[in-house]
Amino acid sequence: MISWHKRLLISEAMIGGTGGAAGWMIGAGVNLASAGRSADANLVWLCTAGVFATGAILWVLMMAGWKLSTLLVAEVLLASSFIFGTLALWLLHLRGVLALALDPAGRYPERLASSAPVVLLAIMATMAWESARRRRRKLEHGDPAESHRPS
Repeated sequence: MISWHKRLLISEAMIGGTGGAAGWMIGAGVNLASAGRSADANLVWLCTAGVFATGAILWVLMMAGWKLSTLLVAEVLLASSFIFGTLALWLLHLRGVLALALDPAGRYPERLASSAPVVLLAIMATMAWESARRRRRKLEHGDPAESHRPS
């Protein structure tokens, strides 16, 4: 049974992590709404809801007692942000309003918006690489706890 204090900490962490993973899409939706493109903003917020739904699923699993590693939770949230964010960018590009998602005046090039998914992939790769490097170092030094973990 998970204590009340641990449930509170998990809930706060999941809200913060999910909000952080979806933050760039929330900003794009706000920019579109302030440019008078409410239908396009709703499209972006629908994709943002996909990230929040992923966070809710992870939260339910953790509240049910599943022991999910911090790395797994972070990678899943970033992956959902990548997938739903790329979908939102693609749909905005098809509708011709991608520049408005960056700035309501449309002063920035559309190519700049494509950097967000690339940055997410770089963060995911860095997190996974660092975790694998730490694990390898423990195995090389003969940590018995690490030798029994599945690959």
